[in-house]
Amino acid sequence: AQRAIDEKRLVEDKRIADLKAEAERQHAEQQHTARRIAEVKALEDAREADGQRLEERLRQAAATRAAHAQVQPPVQPQTSTPVALPVGSIQLPHQTNTSPLAIISVAPIAADTKIPLTRATVLLVMEPGNKGIRRFDKAADPVLCVNTDCYISTGPGTPSKVMPRGQAFGPVNTLGDRAGACRHSLTCTFRNVDLSAANATIQPIDLKVLRHDRRESQSVTGDSNCRLVGARLQCAAPLTSSSYRMWIVPEALADRAGSATLDASVRLGLPSGTSAGLVDN
Repeated sequence: AQRAIDEKRLVEDKRIADLKAEAERQHAEQQHTARRIAEVKALEDAREADGQRLEERLRQAAATRAAHAQVQPPVQPQTSTPVALPVGSIQLPHQTNTSPLAIISVAPIAADTKIPLTRATVLLVMEPGNKGIRRFDKAADPVLCVNTDCYISTGPGTPSKVMPRGQAFGPVNTLGDRAGACRHSLTCTFRNVDLSAANATIQPIDLKVLRHDRRESQSVTGDSNCRLVGARLQCAAPLTSSSYRMWIVPEALADRAGSATLDASVRLGLPSGTSAGLVDN
């Protein structure tokens, strides 16, 4: 009878100890979850603050450029200095065999004169990141930001979707469409990107959940000097950095090239100073 009582007591003590251990485990798990939620919220708040500071700096830079442009004195048209001609070299008005255009002098256009860049297609190839999940998942979710706006690709044949930086990095897009047609890809084609602003700054970003991989930003002063040769696109001046390569193709030329050539170009890796595209049959 005593042994039965002792055994029953031991079983009861073990049950109480197991209950205490389970309660402690659940409490520790709840504390860990609470700490993790607090860390995630702190990271999200820091990311949002960084984005707001960047937008404010870009707005201030744009306002400074606009104010500077307003105070610039208007450019006075250049007037040509009359040239004294020798006697007998001037054609009189009554001589009908001389065209009036013969006495008009037109200054030649400089060879490096370029039409200002407004809308362009940006072809992007990113190097895989090496932080966080990118150490194991060698892909990317590329988004292209120009000043305070960001572009999300809808494919090589349709215009990109544009939205403010805060919206592009916000939870709705981060957990929703993300990089659009370029989701989980190291290459991307951004159609109809607005580069008309003076001193436009362009920056590709690998969109992640918390800490986005912001690559080097660069000023865009012109296109990549591209031309279409058959079914191949040739660009002589790519925009490069240690973590990406870009071809900036004028939108009119991108329309002529077509979506197949644009898509093939990025898939071939955008070689520097050479051509990429479909192989001619």
